[in-house]
Parts: sequence; structure tokens; C-alpha cells
Amino acid sequence: MNPLQRHYVYLLSLLCLISFGSRGQSKNEKQECFSFASDSIFRHGTLKNGFTYYLLKNDDPKQEIQMELVVKAGRTHENEDQLEYAHLIEHLSAGKTRNFPDVHKFIKEVGGYSNAVTSARFTNYYARIPAGTKKAIDRSLLLLKDWAQGNEWSPKDIEKQSAAIMGEGRTFDFYQKWIGEKMKEKVLEGTGYKFYPNSKRFKNLEEFKLNAFNQYYKTWYRPDLEAAIIVGNIELDSTQKKIEQLFSNLRTPEKRVNADYYLVKNKIRLDGKNHFYTVIDSTDRKSMVKIIHSWRNFDKPESIEDYRMMLLQSLYTMMINSRGIQLMQQFTPPFSGFAAKYGVNLLPDRQLAAFSMEISLGAEDSKSQKTQFQEGVIAWKQMNMEFTDEELAMAKKRVLSIYKNDELRDNASKATRLKEYFVYNKCFPNTEEEVSVVLSVLQKIQLSDLADFAKTKGNIAKNTNFIFFKSGKEEVPNHETIQQWIDEVDTMSINPWERKMSIKTLKNQTKVFQSEVADLPNIEENMIGVSSFHLPNGVKILLKPTKPRQTFFKNKVYISAFRSNQVPLENRKEYLTAIVAPEVLEYLGVGGYNKFQIDRFKREKEIKLRFEMDYKSQQIYAESSVHDLPDLLDLFYLYLKKPGKDQKGFELWKVKKKEQLKGKDIRGSKEFLMEKFKHVWYPQLPELEIEDLDDLKLDQILSNLDKWYSGIDNFTFIVTGDFDKEKVSALLANTLSTFPTDENHSISIKDPFKFPLQKIEKNLEYKNINQVFTSLYFPIKVSHNLKTQLELRILSYALHKKIYDRLRDGCYSPYARGAWMDYKNNIYAFQIHFDSNLGNEKRMRTAALEEFRKLRDQGVDEQWFKTTVSNELLFYEGRFESFGYFNFWPEYLQNKEENKENSIPEVLEYGTLLEYFINLEDINEAAKKYLKDDCFQQFTGYPEGYCN
Repeated sequence: MNPLQRHYVYLLSLLCLISFGSRGQSKNEKQECFSFASDSIFRHGTLKNGFTYYLLKNDDPKQEIQMELVVKAGRTHENEDQLEYAHLIEHLSAGKTRNFPDVHKFIKEVGGYSNAVTSARFTNYYARIPAGTKKAIDRSLLLLKDWAQGNEWSPKDIEKQSAAIMGEGRTFDFYQKWIGEKMKEKVLEGTGYKFYPNSKRFKNLEEFKLNAFNQYYKTWYRPDLEAAIIVGNIELDSTQKKIEQLFSNLRTPEKRVNADYYLVKNKIRLDGKNHFYTVIDSTDRKSMVKIIHSWRNFDKPESIEDYRMMLLQSLYTMMINSRGIQLMQQFTPPFSGFAAKYGVNLLPDRQLAAFSMEISLGAEDSKSQKTQFQEGVIAWKQMNMEFTDEELAMAKKRVLSIYKNDELRDNASKATRLKEYFVYNKCFPNTEEEVSVVLSVLQKIQLSDLADFAKTKGNIAKNTNFIFFKSGKEEVPNHETIQQWIDEVDTMSINPWERKMSIKTLKNQTKVFQSEVADLPNIEENMIGVSSFHLPNGVKILLKPTKPRQTFFKNKVYISAFRSNQVPLENRKEYLTAIVAPEVLEYLGVGGYNKFQIDRFKREKEIKLRFEMDYKSQQIYAESSVHDLPDLLDLFYLYLKKPGKDQKGFELWKVKKKEQLKGKDIRGSKEFLMEKFKHVWYPQLPELEIEDLDDLKLDQILSNLDKWYSGIDNFTFIVTGDFDKEKVSALLANTLSTFPTDENHSISIKDPFKFPLQKIEKNLEYKNINQVFTSLYFPIKVSHNLKTQLELRILSYALHKKIYDRLRDGCYSPYARGAWMDYKNNIYAFQIHFDSNLGNEKRMRTAALEEFRKLRDQGVDEQWFKTTVSNELLFYEGRFESFGYFNFWPEYLQNKEENKENSIPEVLEYGTLLEYFINLEDINEAAKKYLKDDCFQQFTGYPEGYCN
């Protein structure tokens, strides 16, 4: 009987044997994992060649099957001449195998999704396919077998995927990535784990070694290191039989290299000492020290005692993270950049748990540096002192909720747990058993256990790395001095951490009447379930409740509101002040509370509220639970009526904004590229410069807020999510009708922005990038009718496929899309976006234009068209009645409202028109008609100084 087939009786016997007073269980005495499930829903076996399989019948979701192939080999198993070849093989296999020359095409044809990932210890391929079609299931099993072994690729395939990997390594946040890589390098130095920088890995791709590549593939892609994991609505007997037929003939090498040797060789060993490093930072950023404290990670339990240590670590991490956030929430925090899960998230192979934090050493004199450093160390010590019963209770509740989460019951989550069992020997019980064990362990954990854990795991006197980043001219304290400063802190009498009081309610500030019962205005519901009504103050409200796809979204309300931007362009200073005012507003506090108090209120209530303005409109985005919606509305009211006047908050915003303009902020997207495009399209648009920030004063911001942000008249509110329409309608009507209004938005200003339908070629420069960003636009004038819009959408899918396939030889994620650039003036544009190495942009641009013109001249084939229409119907119609991380309704309804269009026809007619009234000839005729380059626009973004 294998460990996964032991049942409840064994579990209960284990629970009876647990003694949490005794901590001295040796490795040989570890209790084994308890069972997952019975043979009626679960099968597990090993074929004669060593290949393993796990089959689990699961019905969440009923219509899907998760199929995975796991190889117990990854980056850790590479020799130095094989660096990045594990990743390269993953890329190659994920796209092309001996029986599937185009894996993505096959997956799309069956209506599924596939991907792959390479980690330190394993490589994982997976496909998510619809249940119920035997042919698709059988073919997908064959794909899993192809992923396991026996593929060959051409030099062109290898060159293309090597370039894609190097593109994957590029980033639009070069400075932050450089810091992160230096931190990882220094933390791993001397631990036994061999760290190779990306530059060395990518050089091995450029100087490709075929023999080393083949050796890696043949050595590690073998059946005794592989497993098939299949979870979903499957028939166990037939699936097991098919696996035995398919996978039994996988070849096992005569001489097998021991995979565990590489794991032992790269096991991280902590020496109990502190380590000090200095890194030269060539930017003009002030000196800082990154502190990373590490210990052995406990997130792979193999026994009940392991569960105890894992849960202790989870509780400790949650409590420390909460305290760390609060300590950073002040104008002069003792440290910044605190990450409680640095080790698990950023260090390889999940071997280490670690926290990281940053202490600024910007002062030039040693005395000030000492003060700054010691304040950070003192704060860390305070964070580890005297945890409270309330903190522990809250952390336990949060941990238990994770294990009770319904999302852990879906196919993908179950497959992940089986993968962790196969790779790490991590326990894999059924959900109910695990919740029972977690609950039992949590109940026995006391504050004294947390104190003991903090005393050992939170002790920065050992296993701590101090990494100093400094310019060439600046002086930082030497290692002996730093150790002396730490020793001095150890002798100090330190007061325990003091928790700041939370804001429980804002009612005493607003005095706004709120009720879920009222005489409502006339509410109209249309044929697609969208209700609407108007308030006397000129506000329009649209409501569209839908079902949540996951438990996380249950009882969530999402609000997006908009009105046109009425700020005149003629006054540059006023316009720029109005554009930044929404950002500043969130730094000024509200109703007598500062920014950090309000941030904590939002965090504890799980409320989000932000204000934005661009050259076209003012926007408000908000979300909360139904229960906390009154608190959200109170906060919204206060921002309009009682914005703060905090000079410290204003100065902090200016510091952050300057960092952004210098390209040193953390960029979460490529939106920074678009800002410069807008100023080319609309040269009358004022552009914010650092000098503008120097001249900007708080009283100007406050005056601007009063003028443009103090009322809600002419806003349209779109409310979506999971809620009772009658109750939420009453609450919104009663509340928003009491909100202030202003006169400025009763003025109608003609839209001054018309998209230029002309050729443009522009080279632009950006700070803090080390690559080239290219964006190509093909604007055309076109009708708004629904059939035309469907044709444009299908053509954009076809263009994306061609661009992605062709440009992967120089970019990780090239993409193409289509979008309305100027709806009122009927201007639509196909777009192509990619990044590249310096010097490769011209070749890739030529290739992109070739694919664009080829699609125009040749069109698409019938099989692609049928598959695309089928998938589009399934995807589009499935979005109407449910929501998750993607919510169809807010953007759709806003577009219709802004353009004064009826929202009903597209929803009702889309599927019918697509399925019955658009054919292959229509699409290929549309390609010739709409894929025009008469007004071709080219934007190329280079590193600052490159174009000179």
C-alpha cells in the first residue's frame, strides 16, 4: 500500500499520536503522509519503466480536464555548459512535438489552453481541455507522451526559441531587475547553491552547444523521473488503460544519472554567520542597505510535525507582514520595501524562507547613517516582540480560510498538490482531512510557540546578508562598524511594538444618511438585465449584477464612474495641476486622518478607491464587499467634501512622482510608453516635467480639487458584481443624492482631440530601459456597424497569431491587437507591439510589416476561421452572466454610454451574427479592405541618449 492510499483510520491514529509538547522527532521517526482518496475517484501507479501517473476524478469545473506532464529536472540539473537548456527544451516542447507540429493550434482547435514552466527542480507542461470529447482526450494524452520524450527540433526552431527566452529576460524596469539580481547573487554566495547571472545563461544560448543540449534532454527526460497528472471529469478505468498503453514504451537509459545528486549538490547551507557586501550603483540614487535574513523553509510538509512548523511559519509571516506594513505607513519610516516572503517568492527552489527590507543611508555623515541604520534594526526587533492574542487569532483565521477556500478544490489546484507530492513528497490529503489536521494543529499553537519561532527565525544576529548599494563617490560604513552598531542595539532597552489604533467608522465625519429602503427613482431594466435610473443631482446609475466565478468574488461590488474632462487646455499650469490632483488627493488624507490612517482603513475593510484623470475624462474606480459598501461611500464623500491639507503628504507625493519621471519607480506595465505617443498624436497636450513639480504648491492643488473634484454632477456610475439589486439601488440612491455638486461640469466644452489620420515616424527616448520598444499603428476610417466590428476583431486575432509566430525569434511576447483610436470620428487601428535587443529592431519591424501585408493579401484559411469563430462564441457569450478577474460589463457599458449607443443589440445579436452571417469570404474581403498602411505610424523607443 503506497502512502497516498492510506485512509482515515491511519489519519486518526496519527492525530492520536501527536504530542506538541515534544519537538524532538528525528527524521527517521517522521510520520508518513495521510491518505488522499479512495479508488473510486483516485488512481495512482508506476509502470515497469518507472513512469508514474495520478488520476483524480473531480468536478470543479465539470466541463474541464487538467492534464499535466511533470519532469523532475530543471535548472538545478544543468551542468555549466547546459545553462538555460532546461528552459529552452520547455519552450521547444511546449510549441512543437513529433506528433503535434503546432501544439498551440491543436489546443485551440479543441477549445483548450496550454502552457509550460521551468523551475529549479522540475519542468511542468500542462493543458486544460474541455471534458466529454473522447478524441480530444486521447489526443491530449498523446501530447503528454510527446512532452515526455523523443522530440527533435531544427536549428531554426532552436534559434527562434532561444531568442524568445532572451526576450523573456528583458524588462521595462531594468534598474529594479538589476537590484533584484544583485541581491539574489549575494544572498546565495557561499551557500553551496551555484548562482549564474542571466548574462551567462543567455550567452550559453547565443553560443549554442548541440551536444550539451542533447545530453541534458536524454539524461533527464526519462520515465522514472516523469509523471502524468490528470484531474477532472474523467473515466478512471479507460484513462488508466490508455496511459498504460501509451507510456509503457518510453525508453529508460541503460545508465541513469542520479537526479538527487544534483539536489544534494545544490542544497543551500546556512553557516549561521552574517555577511556584508558592497555593490556600486552607477545611478544618482542615494546609498541604501538591503537586509535579507534567511532560514530553512517549512512549506513542504511530509508529516504532521512538518505541518506544525509550516503553520507556525505562515502565522509568523502574516503577523510580521502586518506589523511591517504598519511601520512603513508613516512619513519617515524606519525602513522601506519590506517583503515577508522574499525567500519563497524570489530565491530558487523554495529552500529558504527570508524577509528583506531596505534602509536608506542617504546622509553623508556617519552619525546620521548610524541613526538611520539603528532605527531600522530597532524597528525589526520591535516587530518580533510581544505578539498579542488578537494578532494570533486573526492570523489563525486567515490561515484556516486559505485551506477552506473552495478554489483549492478545483482541478488545477488539485493537480498542483499532486505535482508537489511527486516532486517534493509533500503531503496530499483530501481537502476535508487537511482542514481537520490544520484546525487541530492551529488550536494547539500558543503565543509562546510564536515567541520561540520569532526568537530563532527573526534573529538577525545570524544568517543575515547586508548588501550596500552606493555610488562610486559615496562612503558607507564598513562591516566592522555595522556589526558594532548592531551590537549596540542588542544592549538597548527597546519598547515593544505599539499597534496603531484602527479607524472603525467614518460616520462621525460624514453624517450622510444611508438606507437600503427608500422611495427609489423610476428604475428601468432592459432586455440584457441592465437597470438604470437618474438622481436629481444629475447623476446616472447603471447596475448589472452577475454571478461570481470563484468564492473570492462572492458579495463583491465594483463601481466605475466617469464624466468628460472639462479642464481647458489653454492654461498649461491649471491643466497639469488638474491631471495630477487625483494622485495628490490620495496623499493628503481626508477628514482629519492622514494618508496612512486611511490606507489602513481601506486595507482592513478591503476597500479600494482611486481617482484618475486623463485628457478625455475623469474616472473613479472603487470596490468593496456588499457589507462594507456604506464605508466606501463614506470615504468617497469625505474625499469630495473634506480632502486633507497635509503638507508632508504632498511632499512625499512629489518625491515619488520625481522618481517616476526619472524612470526609477517600479513599473507595473508598459503604460509609460504610451504617454509619449499621446503627446505625438496630440501636440497641444501639456506634458509634465520635473521642473513643474518644483513649482507646484499645495494651495494650487487644493484650489484645483475644489474646482474640479468637489462634486459628482454629470458622473455616470456603473455598478457590477455580486449583489442584491434592490438593496444596493436604494443605498446608492439615498447616499449619492446627498453628495455635493459643482457648476464647472455644467459647461460643455468641445472635444479638442482628433486622432491624426496620417503617416508618423518617431524615435523616442526613455529612462531606465536597456532595449528597444516598437509600436506600429495602421489607422483607418471605418463604420461602427456590428458586422464590421466583428470582422475587425477576427482580423486582429489573425494578425496576432501571425505576429506572435513570426516575431518570437526576437521577442518573448510580441502581440497585435485592434482598437478604436477615435470612436467619434470612426478611426480604428490595427496595432503591433514588440521589444527587441538594440540593433535588432529594424529586422523585426520588416518581418512585422511582411506579416501584416501577407494577411492582407492572402487572408486566413478555413480551418483557422472555424476554430476562431467557435472559440469566440464560447468565450464571448460566457462572459455575460458571470465575472471573476475579468469583468466584461464596466468597460462595455462605459463605451456605450460615452458614445450614446444602445447597449442591447451587440449583446443579443453578437453570437447569431458571428455564427450565421459572417463567412470566410467576408473575412478575407475585409482583410483587403481594412488592412491598409496608407497612414502607417511607427514609434520606436530607445534608451535615453541612444539616438544622439
